Amino acid sequence: MNAKGFIALSAVTLVVTAAAVAVVVDRAQSRGADHLDALLLPSLLDKANDVTAIVVKSGDKTFTVTKNGKLWTIPDKSGYPALEDKVRKAIIDLARLRVVSEKTRMEDRYPRLQVEDPGKKDAKSTLVTLKAGESTVASAILGKRKFSATGRGGDGIYVRLPDQPQAWLAGSDLAINPDPLEWVDKTLFNVAESRAAEVRVVPKEGEQVIVVREEGKDKGFKLANPPAGKAPAKDAADKMRDLVTSFENVDLEDVRKASEVATGAPELTVTMVTQDGLIVEMNGYRVDKEMWFTVDASADDATAPAPAPDKAPGAQGEAAAPTSGVPAEAAAIDKKTDGWAYKFLDWRSGRLDLKMAALVQ
Repeated sequence: MNAKGFIALSAVTLVVTAAAVAVVVDRAQSRGADHLDALLLPSLLDKANDVTAIVVKSGDKTFTVTKNGKLWTIPDKSGYPALEDKVRKAIIDLARLRVVSEKTRMEDRYPRLQVEDPGKKDAKSTLVTLKAGESTVASAILGKRKFSATGRGGDGIYVRLPDQPQAWLAGSDLAINPDPLEWVDKTLFNVAESRAAEVRVVPKEGEQVIVVREEGKDKGFKLANPPAGKAPAKDAADKMRDLVTSFENVDLEDVRKASEVATGAPELTVTMVTQDGLIVEMNGYRVDKEMWFTVDASADDATAPAPAPDKAPGAQGEAAAPTSGVPAEAAAIDKKTDGWAYKFLDWRSGRLDLKMAALVQ
């Protein structure tokens, strides 16, 4: 072939190649444009109120949030109540997932976006399935979050539908936590150190510890029942304060039915009495080397201010539930904790199990 023929052939090839690329690009752009801003789960908005269960699978762990009447509960945590607002937000956020851009269709690239099959080893994706009875309403594989570079909104999440190869970037602040305990109200109660009058630790065996507030401004706490002939340990004041502050911002680390752990006498009973008459009692039971606590609260009628009569007595002559003050606070704690046992972080459990030997020398 002479030079002129070669140049002509090359020019034709270049034109054909460019045309083919243009067609591919145009098709890809058209496909992306067709889906831009479209809902990923379009039928969910109309069926959101029909959802009765949310199944969350991440790796080899799966849990379910189930609707029982008007209450959402977590069967995997003995039916402990889930936060209704959190459940509702999860459903609505899934229904409002909208396409921002088209991503990969190649399976080997799924792990980069964390939208791989959740059943695969070392998968970081989360499969969320919404059900109405036994029927599946919607499901999606959720990948990693993409945060706006400006911090002014525009956050997103990578998503893939289980029966489709296409991955998407969807605009949403959706966050489905694969830990069931992140779906509950973890805070049980909060009794500030400044309210404390006395904390009593009564072990199953051994001496009880009674810590009381010292009189006077800015005073700390003292041991009310020191053994004869014993002096306070150097760090006794710190340990007593640690005991008192263990009643502040009490969060659960795990939960189960009280009937599963409270099968005999408690290993210890720790009781806080506040200056305004709140009494919080925690009974500790050791199960498989772990301490689980039940919680009971009441109001000392002689100390707690009487609440205003906001409501009339019930039809049967029963007193109405307190709506303010310490009695209402005690009732709220009891309502949340009645029938349940809780595991706390080790540092809190350790501080509650204060021994006399740690306070004297």
